[in-house]
Amino acid sequence: MNRMEVREVKESIFSRNMFLILAALLCLPLFFINVRNSHDWGDDFAQYIMQAKNMVEHKPQTETGYVYHEKMPVVAPPAYPAGFPAMLAAVYLVKGNSIHAFNYLVTLLLFMLCLLMFLFFQKHFSVLTSVFLVLIFAYNPWTLEFKTQILSDIPFTLFFLLTTFIFLYGSKSNRNDVFTGISCGLMLSVRGVAAVFLIASFMYHAYLIIRCGFQKKESLRIAGKFTIIAALAIVVYVLLNFVLVNVPSGKFLEFYSRSYQKFSPGEIIIQNLNYYTDVFQAFFDPRLEKWFFITFVSKAFSLVLVLIGMFHCLLKKRSFIDLLTWSYIVLFLVYPYSAGGFRFILPLFPFLLYYMVMGMKQVHLNVSFNRKALIVAGGLFVILQYQHSVAEIIAGQHGVMQGPQEPASQEAFEYIRNNIPENAVIVFKKPKALALYTGRKTASTVYYQSPDEVAEMLKDLHARYLLVNHDQDPELGDDPLNKFIEAHKDELQLTWQNSKFFLYSRTTSTQF
Repeated sequence: MNRMEVREVKESIFSRNMFLILAALLCLPLFFINVRNSHDWGDDFAQYIMQAKNMVEHKPQTETGYVYHEKMPVVAPPAYPAGFPAMLAAVYLVKGNSIHAFNYLVTLLLFMLCLLMFLFFQKHFSVLTSVFLVLIFAYNPWTLEFKTQILSDIPFTLFFLLTTFIFLYGSKSNRNDVFTGISCGLMLSVRGVAAVFLIASFMYHAYLIIRCGFQKKESLRIAGKFTIIAALAIVVYVLLNFVLVNVPSGKFLEFYSRSYQKFSPGEIIIQNLNYYTDVFQAFFDPRLEKWFFITFVSKAFSLVLVLIGMFHCLLKKRSFIDLLTWSYIVLFLVYPYSAGGFRFILPLFPFLLYYMVMGMKQVHLNVSFNRKALIVAGGLFVILQYQHSVAEIIAGQHGVMQGPQEPASQEAFEYIRNNIPENAVIVFKKPKALALYTGRKTASTVYYQSPDEVAEMLKDLHARYLLVNHDQDPELGDDPLNKFIEAHKDELQLTWQNSKFFLYSRTTSTQF
């Protein structure tokens, strides 16, 4: 190939990917906005980091320091799937326990998600619409704040969309089924809820078999495609979670099944419908200091347009996207935990934005404006509403968040490391964070426990130390432990305190 031909090939590649490159350039500022050195108290992140540390040090995944209480397994499972910890392990191997480095990893995954979203939207809408949809998602204050969380949700959303993209837009050959199955296995290894993709895929292939009239040859071909996807997904999951890294699954399943014991299905569904409707609308709340009617209009229109788009596609198109979306919605509507906020509906956002545009297309307005001009005006209108919130995020990104990196928290951790026996069990509202930063065994109360139930738990776990917050930090509020301390104050002694924490210990003669 001569120089002229090489140049023509390069120009052809650039021209075909010009708008993808543009989207990448527009998303590059994500690497400079809200990349922090500190984390908040939501301590799932600590368990992921500890599992990554265990991978690097060749220790069992369950050796996180957090003591799993089998009578009340509602704080966390003994170990999460290996997918996200494996990503963190690559960073930990180079940088150690660096919140800043982990933040860059999550930002990179978000950046990749944004580019994949652009490719997905481009399959359905114009380039201009696709670019603005990505920017509306990427620079929304919720997204910019959420990317500071070292959690599995952004990588899961990336693999959720990637698996769907390969499944829908790849070639129709068996090779594409292989890629879909591998991607699905990786997705399962990040979050178990990825099983919803296999469920939707099963229903989709069953529908295709019914539509072809159960013709033997065609039915076997369709069934074979699903079998390849499902079998490879399971193989990849087993390799990652049982062969390469051993993650016990029994108590993982027990942890999630216990969530269904205290609520009726009707109560769960109504509660979740109300909650996640509010969460979705909050994403489109620009948090303006003035012009509050814009907030009201943005929230109302976003929900209405998504619903119009969803029901239009369900009635007219009935694609795999609809089947997958509705399957996921049903799953989290019946799951009895309404505190996940934005993170639980994040995997659906590419599809919800897709439905929003589909809903807009069903609203016919007799206007003479140029369509491209309307897209630009509408996109800029939404993005410019973020200006105030984004400016606040940038201004505060160098501060220390309320959490483990605060000076008072670091002081408490140092005291515990230097003065509390290594085999001691400490009860604290955020046990996984305490275990990560002190190397001690930890446990936590549950919000509905009575003082007697707390006493029984302490006895079961042989817990001698109690760490409580006393500056009214809402993230660290622990009513069961405080009530227990009040009821048993004569049997406890204050071992240490600072401006934020009290550390109590039971006397050696005390038996709870």
